[in-house]
This record gives sequence, structure tokens and C-alpha cells, in this order.
Amino acid sequence: MKVWLISMVVAAGSVSACSQGDDPIIDDAAYKGQQSASFDELSPTEHLRCAGLISAYNRLLNDGSVAADVEREPRLLETMMWHNNAYALPAGLDEQTSMAQLNESREQILASEDASSVAAEAQICVDMVD
Repeated sequence: MKVWLISMVVAAGSVSACSQGDDPIIDDAAYKGQQSASFDELSPTEHLRCAGLISAYNRLLNDGSVAADVEREPRLLETMMWHNNAYALPAGLDEQTSMAQLNESREQILASEDASSVAAEAQICVDMVD
């Protein structure tokens, strides 16, 4: 698993993820908009959304669409990959397929959601990775 994670990090560069439109990170109404959900409570689909949100957030940070986040920026790639692996590994996806789905998710998120919403949800996703 370490080798796959390392190769994904190297391949990730400016990778991003895909989204389910305006769906919240967490499907369960009890967790919507709250930071109380833990990493282990997310479904694989929710992990993919988190990976996509973090990737989209990274792009928004890089192009100046959202304010700098000095606390989280150093952790974006690592936390994106934790969420992506939590999605891909249980599904038995290879690296190429996993990264393609992550990129698709990012592009869907960027096309359908406003920058402030992406930032807020991505920050929750980053913060739930210890």
C-alpha cells in the first residue's frame, strides 16, 4: 500500500477530484455541514467527494479564487490521497482509474459549486484526517 500511495502522490501533481453536483460531503443528514463526522464514518463515495473537494480547493487556492490557508495548504496533497485511497482500495481500483475518477470529480465540483462552498467543505475533509 505504501508503494501505491507514494506513486499516487508523485502522479498527483495538480490532481483533482469529481463530485456529485451539489451533494454534501456527508450523505447522512445527521452529519451535513458538521465537522463531527470522522474519516472512518465516510462511505467510499463520500471519500471520493472529499478527495475531489480537496483537489478543487487546491486549484482555487493556486489561482487566488479563495484566501490563502496557511494551516491546511501543507496538508492538502496528503489528505487528498488518504481520502482517495479510502475510496479506491476497497473498490479494487488501479491507480490510473482512481486518478481519472478523482480528476473527473474535481472538474464536476469546480463546474457546479461556488468557491466558498468548495473551500468550506474541503476544509472539513482536510481536518478529519489525523
